[in-house]
Amino acid sequence: MIREEPQSTRGKGRGTSVSPGSGFVLPAAIFLLVVLGGLAAWLMQLTTVTLAQEALELVGARAYQAAQAGLEAGIYAARTNGTCATQAIALTGALSGFTASVTCASYTADEAGTEFTLFEITSIACNQPTAGACPNPTPTLGEYAERRMRATVESGS
Repeated sequence: MIREEPQSTRGKGRGTSVSPGSGFVLPAAIFLLVVLGGLAAWLMQLTTVTLAQEALELVGARAYQAAQAGLEAGIYAARTNGTCATQAIALTGALSGFTASVTCASYTADEAGTEFTLFEITSIACNQPTAGACPNPTPTLGEYAERRMRATVESGS
C-alpha cells in the first residue's frame, strides 16, 4: 500500500533537497582567491626587486663610464704634457652627479739601457663624492656606486 502525505504539509518545513556536491563551490572560491592574492603579492615583490636591481645596474654602468672618462683624461695629460697630476673631474651630461678622482704616479724604467718614464694612472668614480673626491668611505645613498680603473702608459714626450 502506498502512503501519501497530506498535501498541506508537503514541501513545508523540510527545505529544498541538497545534492551531494553543492557545498564545494564556496570553499573552492575562497581558496582560489587566497591563492591568486598570494600570487599577485609575490609578483609585486618580484617586480619591485627587479626594478631596484635594474636601477643599480644602470648606476653601476654610469660609474664605469665615469671611471673610464677619468682614466682617459689622465692618460691624455700624461701622454701630451708628460706630467702626472692628481685631479677631480665633475662630469656633466648623462654622467652628471658622478665625480672621477684621478691619481697618477710616475716612475722610470730601464729597458736595455734606454730609460723611459711610465705613468700609472688610477681613476675612481662615484656618485657621492666626499669633499669633492672619490671614494666615499661612508656613503649615505642607497644607490651608491663606485668603480676603479687603472692603466700604465709611457710618456709621449
